[in-house]
Order: sequence, then structure tokens, then C-alpha cells
Amino acid sequence: MGDVVAVRPGEDIRGQAATSESLIHVSASARGGLPAGTVVAVYQTGGVEDQTERNKDHSGSPAPLPPEAPPGAEPLPPGPTRPPLMLVEFDDHPIFRAGERVALALQWSPVIDMYLVWVGPQGRFRVDDQDRVQPMLLEDPAVGSLDGLTIDELLARVEAIATD
Repeated sequence: MGDVVAVRPGEDIRGQAATSESLIHVSASARGGLPAGTVVAVYQTGGVEDQTERNKDHSGSPAPLPPEAPPGAEPLPPGPTRPPLMLVEFDDHPIFRAGERVALALQWSPVIDMYLVWVGPQGRFRVDDQDRVQPMLLEDPAVGSLDGLTIDELLARVEAIATD
């Protein structure tokens, strides 16, 4: 459990998509040994993508249409076709926001030297003002039944699974 204290652009380790690095202030941990007060960096696909270089590639004359283009098709006009900065995120796993309270199943990645949300959005829960959790994937049978549990109830379930 924790609070998102900052979100910043992450390193693009795959060269394909924007990424984010969120700093989470841990308030409680069911297992894994993260003491309360620890701040961890969590890596996530999605974030602000700079389109400047891509836009430069489209600033000249329009390319000719391929032979399979339908009759009457027109090439894109020259000039930027995208805004300079674009937010890229997934509906079921949006970028963390500073101030957000979350419950996360984290997995350490030595390759990038930070945490990942284990099993993507299945391992991510919102925490409301009444300390109740809501899974990001509410309709998912693996986590949907956890909707509405208190933080203490969720921690107890995780601890029970960890000791089985």
C-alpha cells in the first residue's frame, strides 16, 4: 500500500514506447520486506511521448500514395501530424498520478533496477477515502472479488496466501 508522490518520464528500455517511473511512498506491506516509509520506483509502459522527431520526418513533401491506395485517396499534407507531446496510456492501466493512493502487487526487476506491477493491471488497486480497494480490472474473475475490501482485509488475504 502506498501513495504516489511523483511521476516522471522513464527510460525507454525497448526503444518502442513511452514509459513512466512513479515514486511510491510505502505505507504498509504484506510481504517482501518493504518497511513503511520506504519510497520505491515503479516502472510502467506509457507516459509522455515527444513527437518532435517524428514530426520532422513529415515536414517535407507528401510521399506518393502506394499503388493499392483507393481511387480518390489523398496523401497527408506536409507538416506536423501530431502534437509535439502526446500522452500514451492504457485504459486498464493508466499512468499513476501524484496523490493517488494505491495497493500494488510488485515484482523487482534487476534488469531495469526498479519494480514492476506484477501481472500488469491485475496487480493494481485504487484505494478510496474509506480505505477500501477497487481492482483496476473490476470484471476480472481473478481480482474482481476483492472489490470493496478494506486495506487491512486485503493485506490479511495476501499474508494468508504467502504463508500457505
